[in-house]
Amino acid sequence: MSKLTAKAGLILITWVLGLNAGQAQQATEQYIPIGQSPGISAAASLIGTITQVDYETSSMEVSGPEGPRTVSMDAATRYYVDLSKQKRSNQLGSLQRCEIGQRVEIKFRDDGKVDWVKIESS
Repeated sequence: MSKLTAKAGLILITWVLGLNAGQAQQATEQYIPIGQSPGISAAASLIGTITQVDYETSSMEVSGPEGPRTVSMDAATRYYVDLSKQKRSNQLGSLQRCEIGQRVEIKFRDDGKVDWVKIESS
């Protein structure tokens, strides 16, 4: 095998493994408690308390470390209910599970819309 073929194979394997890691993260995100998502929590997400919810416009205000912030969800937004404090598996949720006073973690997409919301169960 030539050096060029070996390099191309190594690059392909590295790319495939990187792609699978990202897909695995997305597939398992539902099961990760608030604040514990590797590479996302505290670096690329907003963790705070819901201070206002508008179910009609699919938006909410979240008070985080940098003050209140209004976020907008769309049909692609995923919702997860964090049941880790009850020592139960997390569940899929919906905007209707969001209530004032609940702690949430929100991850944004590049377009500024919300990719997913993790809702702490009371």
